This record gives sequence, C-alpha cells and structure tokens, in this order.
Amino acid sequence: MGQPPETLYKKMVYPQTKVVYVSFPMTHLDRAKGRNYGKIDQLIKELRRYFCVIDPRNLTINEQALGIVRNHTVHRDLHWFVSKTHKTIIYYPEITLSLGANTEMWEACKTSKDVYAIFPSAKFSPFLDYPVKRIFSSTEAFYDYLAKNYKKIY
Repeated sequence: MGQPPETLYKKMVYPQTKVVYVSFPMTHLDRAKGRNYGKIDQLIKELRRYFCVIDPRNLTINEQALGIVRNHTVHRDLHWFVSKTHKTIIYYPEITLSLGANTEMWEACKTSKDVYAIFPSAKFSPFLDYPVKRIFSSTEAFYDYLAKNYKKIY
C-alpha cells in the first residue's frame, strides 16, 4: 500500500496545493475497537478536500529490512515528510502517550511549519500549546476552521 494516486494528481494539476502531514498516536492508540482509526480516516478525508495529505499509515517499508525499520521510520517521517511539507496536523482522538506525534510536532515547529493540534480536552500541557499555531478541542471545530480559511481544491 502507498499514498493514493490523488496525491500526485493534485500536485500535478493544482501545483499550488499545500502538502500536510497528519500525525497521530499509532503505538498506543486503541486499535481493537477500530473507533479511533475511523476518526483518523474521517479527518484525513476532510483534509484531502483542501490539501495533499501524507498519511504515515500509507507509507510502506521493505519488511525484509526489519532490523532497520524502526530507525528508518523515524528518519523518514521527520526528515522526508514533516520537514518537507507545509503544515503538520497533530490529532489525538483520545488522550494517550505518543512520543512519535510529540516529536513530529516539535520537528515541524523547529522547521517553521504551521502546526495545528486537535486535542480532546480543554486541559493540556504548555508543551502542547507552545509549538502549535492553534489547538482545537474537536474535529468539528477544526473542520469549521478549514471551511472558513481554506479553499477546497475541487
């Protein structure tokens, strides 16, 4: 599996389209119920109306190189995607540990990207507030923001 063909299509037909990287907890997210991955899928579907979207779940690595996969994943996400895209969207469908999402958030901040966070609580650490441009308490609030501030691609 890889990025959908629409990613390349959008960049070719609409070259001005911004590219966003979507970051979210993967290791500790409750996958058993599938509830949170459904929320992530919905967020990505909505973002694709406005941007080219990089979804880290769609990026494959040669499994024969298992010994280097973990290090390669970190390098790929931080240096190929977070630092090369225009925006990073940090999404926490539930409050859980995510060192990856946290590191990606800070890398985006360090490389002067716009960082937005969707966090399901009004109570959050100043370490979340500091590196982001804006925090949304729900995906609905974020979707409203997108509709008011960005033009749909098509």
